[in-house]
Amino acid sequence: MPVLFEVLIVSYNSREFLGQCLGSVCAADIGAAVLDNASKDGSADFVASRFPSVRLIRSDVNLGFGKANNLLAASSDADYLLLLNADAVLAPDVPIKLKVALDNDPVAVAVGPRLTYPGGERQPSTQRPPGLRFELARALLETRLARVGRWDAAREIDRVMRWSWTDASTPQETDVLWATCWLMRRSDFVLYGLFDERLMIYDED
Repeated sequence: MPVLFEVLIVSYNSREFLGQCLGSVCAADIGAAVLDNASKDGSADFVASRFPSVRLIRSDVNLGFGKANNLLAASSDADYLLLLNADAVLAPDVPIKLKVALDNDPVAVAVGPRLTYPGGERQPSTQRPPGLRFELARALLETRLARVGRWDAAREIDRVMRWSWTDASTPQETDVLWATCWLMRRSDFVLYGLFDERLMIYDED
């Protein structure tokens, strides 16, 4: 029987979060796969015992975020792959809404939802490409050098991150889409691949 969606989750010492994450996926009534990156906290056994319907891959070594997701994607036979961070909770209507957005734009390869913190406040999910000025601004933000002459660290950070705070009620293009939650067609994964496996974690998106 054809599988429409499969949620791909990479776990590394994530047992504290996995219950809520996988519970939200089950509530959305879609399949899930977890690759456990040699966790030391019993994450893999927790998934096997509490969520037996979840496809579980155990790795003896920490493959890193990118390589683990690549392996999960390559082993899936679903039409649509939904990458989800292990510490995220999936709203039930998100997969279908993301599919509609993706299907309505044949040029798009990946789409992501609006992110919120548990309290409801907006969480950054998109941005402009960061550069050395941005990294310097982050380092100096709460120091006496945050504002020197025309240099303003807060303004530089807002210049890069302000797309994160734009209205998310309609789809929009972005330079950088955080890989907290991505939906993509498996056919596009086959054509283009996914993450650069030289990056262990962070900035692979």
